[in-house]
Amino acid sequence: MVYLKGCPLSCAWCHNPEGLAPRPETACDGRKCIHCRRCVELCPNGCISPAGDTLVIDRSRCEGCLRCVENCPSGAMTGYGRTMTVEQTLEQILKDQAYFRATGGGVTVSGGECLLYPAFVAQLLRRCRELGVHTLVESAFHVPYSAIQTVAPYTDQFYVDIKHMDPQIHRQYTGQSNRRILENLEALSRDGGRILPRIPVIPGENDSRENLLATADFGRSLGAENIMLLKYNALASGKYRMLGKSFRDFSRDAVDIPTLCQTLNQALGKEGFFICT
Repeated sequence: MVYLKGCPLSCAWCHNPEGLAPRPETACDGRKCIHCRRCVELCPNGCISPAGDTLVIDRSRCEGCLRCVENCPSGAMTGYGRTMTVEQTLEQILKDQAYFRATGGGVTVSGGECLLYPAFVAQLLRRCRELGVHTLVESAFHVPYSAIQTVAPYTDQFYVDIKHMDPQIHRQYTGQSNRRILENLEALSRDGGRILPRIPVIPGENDSRENLLATADFGRSLGAENIMLLKYNALASGKYRMLGKSFRDFSRDAVDIPTLCQTLNQALGKEGFFICT
């Protein structure tokens, strides 16, 4: 997996809050802090200050130099993100080349929103293709279609999340309408792209029968063979805490994804159209 930072959406249930900002970030786990204050002394912008048994980071002044991370003796400070070239990234990918050959696996580029950087992704996937590595892009598709066209010639498969079919509800939970996303999916389908639509199932928010079956109708119009349902979990709560962000937990009502798939497939009269992770 290659994760690129930066995202145009702000999903209320985001599982990767460290991928939202397009720059390196510092995270602090106060449970590991030994209060040596080295990070406070080393920060060139004075962004870090002690606050009782923890530390406060002024993120508006942090430039992501990660000196605090590099010099933290307890591992309390964590860095999210670093600048890498295509060749440096490819070098890391190819460490698993023997595994790819044995299993038929490959590289997945995700985010954040990886298609904010289409030139980088296209170059990386082109090099992977040249070396016989299968390529997959995970995206929300809230980008100009030109970005998708740039990477499509080197992409074996697209996984695209559809958060909700209603544009107003989509805006309520992600900050943006779904219009561009759906139009991009339709355009890529016409251009022959291989697409697997996915739905992150958020209990009580987008898991209604009406919304899921509407998504199925849209998926079938694209020629999709399946739609994948992704189970919600609250495992990202620790990352929110370390980044000083508020976490909203949607796990109050558990959804049995296999049973939901079965029910929806029966309603469609098509076994295996909805699949689960």
